[in-house]
This record gives sequence, structure tokens and C-alpha cells, in this order.
Amino acid sequence: MAKNKPFQKLQQIPQHLPPYTPKPIFHPTDQKCVIMSSNANEYTQSGIFKHNLENNESKLLVTYDAIGEEMEAHAQFIDTKNNKLYICGDGSFITYNLNNNEAKLGDINDNYNGELANVGGFAKAVHIRSPEIDEIHILGTYQHCKLNCNQQTITAICSNDYIYCAKLSYNPISKQLMILGGDESDRIWTCHIDGKSNQTKYEWTLNNKLKMSHCITDERDYDVLLFGDIIFVFYFKAIDKNDYKKKYDDIWCLDLLSTTWYKSKYNVPSEIGGESYAIKSGVSDDIHLLDFQNRAHFKVNSYDLLSKPFLKSRRDHYNPLIMGYMKQQENDNLIPNIPFVLKQLILNYYPIIQ
Repeated sequence: MAKNKPFQKLQQIPQHLPPYTPKPIFHPTDQKCVIMSSNANEYTQSGIFKHNLENNESKLLVTYDAIGEEMEAHAQFIDTKNNKLYICGDGSFITYNLNNNEAKLGDINDNYNGELANVGGFAKAVHIRSPEIDEIHILGTYQHCKLNCNQQTITAICSNDYIYCAKLSYNPISKQLMILGGDESDRIWTCHIDGKSNQTKYEWTLNNKLKMSHCITDERDYDVLLFGDIIFVFYFKAIDKNDYKKKYDDIWCLDLLSTTWYKSKYNVPSEIGGESYAIKSGVSDDIHLLDFQNRAHFKVNSYDLLSKPFLKSRRDHYNPLIMGYMKQQENDNLIPNIPFVLKQLILNYYPIIQ
């Protein structure tokens, strides 16, 4: 088994944070903290929490009792433009304003039984921003919905007939939403996003040339994370200790430039089990692995997980472009002739992740 040298073990997750929570989200204005919503356990009430990953301190922002609804099999996502947290479950919906800490039942249109309330349990969400659009796509067990952050509208796009309990991500190179695996699935589906605010047609297509590295029994046993133009996939040991199927703990990187999988030489730390999460803030290259069942918390720099074959592939892709650009500048007398050794140093420091 590969060593876990780059992973830094941090303080255990406090007992008062419930063990069952959707994927935590970094606070849009306080990147040291994550927002999470969860049901009660023996140590605390159910509700919405703010947890500081640096000092390990938590705060219960509002209880579900105060809102008047207990969420089950729910998902959470943040509209960073309007600084609102949305929590949708199987038939329920909560809006929480991060500016004034006010929570209410119902979506942005005060519609309690709106489109997002009916998206289904175990939903996943992706926030897509471009010069023309600012929208959140939500995929649940029943529906694919779109929340337009500029217009503050919610639209049901299509029913989810593709996969149960899928992981959702976005490919900024091909401008496609991606369904990655799911329960008992290694399939990958894509849906084109044209980057225009008036897009009305969305179609999911099975990618017959690309599959996940493993077919997993339970989608809680792996997580995906977009980092620039690559997608990390972390496989966690199966939740069911008696599961007869092989338990994976490897880490893979999907290069979105070449649509090629690369395996990291490192594995997920043994203390991290099933139903864990991989998250990254917008101000750091560090990835946090959070296991609320075993109270384990690890941190690793994204670049440390990249394999040598991946790095070579990226150098092979960018080096001719960079060398050609410098040569053109020299030919046009815009810069002095650069010694070859110096050009090699420039290549080493050119960012390989866009």
C-alpha cells in the first residue's frame, strides 16, 4: 500500500457535531469555516452549524425546531451571489440567509412545495459561473433543477432517469455537467451547458468512452472534487464492514484536458472510512478529508496528489506552447534572446492547472 506521507492529521472533529450531514460547504465570506446542516445526535440539537476548520470550534446557528421542519436525506448548497444557504430534502425546503441569520421554510419564491422541494433525496449541486450565467444545478433522485442566481428563479429541467445517488461535477473545458458513478454504477453521463442565460434544452448523454475507476456499491464510499481543470476522486473504505466486495482507498485524478485517468501514488489515510467528504476552499490548494463517523480530519495539498505521468502529460501539452510563445517574442524583438537553461526554468514554474 502506498504511504500517506503528504496527509496532515488534524484535530478530531468535535463530538457535538452530528455524524450524519450532507457535504459541508465553505462559508462564502469566511473561508476558514464550513456550513453544515444535520439531524440531532446524543450531543446536540439538529440544525445548521458553522464550524471553523482551523480552531475546531463550532456554532449552532439555528435549530430545525426553530424553523419548524426536520430534514431527512437532504442536500445543501450556497448561492454565493445572494449569500443564501438552501437545504432541500425529500419534499421539504429551507432557505437560510447568511447575512442576517434568518431561516424560513420555502424556496426563493416562498414556495414550500416548489421544484426544489420535489428534487428528491440525496441531491448534489454544482455552481456554474461565467460572464453570462450564474446558476446552480441540482440533481436529486427524481429531478434535475436549475436555480438562476441572477434572476432568482427555479426551473425544473428534466426527470432523473439516469442514475441513483450520483456524484455531480462540472467540466469547465468542455462546458459540461458530469454525473460520475453512483450506487452500483461506474458510468459517466454528461450534459452540455452553453453558457447563455436563456438555455432551455438540456440533454444527458452516456459517455461510452470513459468510466469510473471502480464500480461502488454505495455512493457514500467515494467523493469527487473539482480542482481547476482536473477532478479528484477519493475512494473510502466501505461503510458496511461485512461488505463482501473489495474495499477501495485509492485516489484518482481525471485530466479534463485529455479525459484521461491518472492514479495517485498515495492512498486515503486508513482512519478515513465510508461516508466521508473531500472539500476545498477558494483561497487555498489544500484539500480537507472529513469523516464525521470516525471523527477524523486530514489535510493535503492538491499538487502533492498528482502523479508523475499526469505531470509529464501536462508538461508535454504546455511546453511547446510556452516555448513557441517565447520564440515568437524573440523574433519580434519584444524580448532579448533567452538562454535555453533559463527557458527550462520558466517551464518548470509555469502553472500546470488552469
